[in-house]
Order: sequence, then C-alpha cells, then structure tokens
Amino acid sequence: MKLIKNLWFWLVLIAIALAAIVFFTIQKKPNVNTATSTTNQTSSSEASTSTVQLSDSKAQYFPLQSYRVGAYAAAGTGFFGGFIDYLKLINAKGGVNGVKLVWSECETEYVVEKGVECYERMKNGLNGAPAAATNPLSVGIAYATLERSTKDKLPLITINHGRTDSTDGRVFPYAFPLQLNPYSEVSAIINYLGQQSGGLDHLKGKKIAVLYHGSPYGKETIPVLDILAKKYNFEVTHIEVPHPGNEQQSQWLNIRRLQPDWVILRGFGVMNPVALKTA
Repeated sequence: MKLIKNLWFWLVLIAIALAAIVFFTIQKKPNVNTATSTTNQTSSSEASTSTVQLSDSKAQYFPLQSYRVGAYAAAGTGFFGGFIDYLKLINAKGGVNGVKLVWSECETEYVVEKGVECYERMKNGLNGAPAAATNPLSVGIAYATLERSTKDKLPLITINHGRTDSTDGRVFPYAFPLQLNPYSEVSAIINYLGQQSGGLDHLKGKKIAVLYHGSPYGKETIPVLDILAKKYNFEVTHIEVPHPGNEQQSQWLNIRRLQPDWVILRGFGVMNPVALKTA
C-alpha cells in the first residue's frame, strides 16, 4: 500500500508539472507568433533588397551559358556551380568595392547553337545590371561568340580553352584567355615526352597517337601537333572519337595496330573514363 501511495504521489506530481509546462507554453505562444511575424517581415525585406540589387544598374551581371544536362553535365555542373558559389562568396564579403554581382543561367547542353542563342538573350544585362563578361567553358561556343563579343564590347573569358590566337590582345581586345590555351597545352605535353625520351631530339622516329574529342576543342590542337611533328621528326596520328565518346573500340583497335610509343588523350566528359577502361 505504501508503494502504491508513493506511485500515485509521483503520478500526480508529473501531471502537475506537465500542466504547468502547457500553461507557460500557451502564455508564450503570442510572442512566438510575433517573432515569426518579425522573421517573415525580415525575410520579405531581404527578398526586396535582393530584388533591388538585381535592378541596380551599379551591380554587375554574369550571364552563364551553362550546361547541367546532357553528356557533359558532370563537367558543367561542377564548374558553373562552383562559379556561382564564388560569386556568392564575393557578395557575402561586400562585393567588389561595394559592387554586388548577379547572375542567371541559360542551358546550352554544350551545343554551339544554343550557346549563341543564350549569348544573344543575355548580353544586354539583367534588370538594369549590365553584363560584365561571358564564360561559356566551351571552345565551340567561344569560337562562335568571339566576334560578337568584340562587336558588343563584352569580355569573353576562356579558361584553359578557346581560340589560341585570341591570346593576342591587340587583335582580340575583348577576349581574356586564362591559364593555358590549346597550343601551350600540347606544347607542354610534347616537351614532357621529350624529357622522358632523353631530350626533344630523341623524339625523332617516335610514333605518337592523339586520341581527340570530335569537337572544336579536340580539333584545335591538330595544326600545332603537325608543326611540332615536322620540327622534331616524329610521326603523329590523329584519331577522332565522335561526340560524346561512349564508343571507342575501333579507335583503340587502330591504336594497337599502330603500336605508338606514346598516346595523347585529349578527351572531355564521358570520353575520358571510357578511354581509360578501353585502353
């Protein structure tokens, strides 16, 4: 009986405690609603500010000719997603000398015609913010929009791609190739092969196969490789892999028949892992 009485005592005490918790929660609920209302007002204010920034002629607009779907989505998603994150980081730190950066995306699927269409659609800016520069991450789109960029005086950024001759700013004042271009890329590769062979002069008589992506990007280096082959007296064979690069059996069969000393892989997207598996 004593145990039962003690049990009832603790049950009553717990019930009283729960009732007190409910009472005080109800009493504080209006304050929670007020806080929620304030939060909503703040969020609305922030959204309005964001809209103002988009409409601000002092902001700088980046039109992104991105590709997040299709055969090259893995490359495009990573690059353009990272680029947007970088723009957000700059804005979080106050912008560039107080100037905020805004952007929008236009899907190209790595298709030249769609890239040109996106360029024309976005080149005039966004809600008052003028376009700062385009950055297509596509040799084909860069080729197709280079003269348009020059005419429109809209800078064209090409990172490790684009027309090699656009490196000359006197001829292409609105093209900004960063880091490598296709010619310097394969020149570095040939220099490396020369070092591995004991010197560039030891490339004489060597066989080099170039497995390249069947796009303007892949074809860009053919002329310079032919020039280097004549200069150092090696034999170069260019083997194209049609877009997007899922099928390479016949190309690697040709490479095995050729028995080259070196194979240069100039792939993109799905072509690269397929090449490594098929080799």
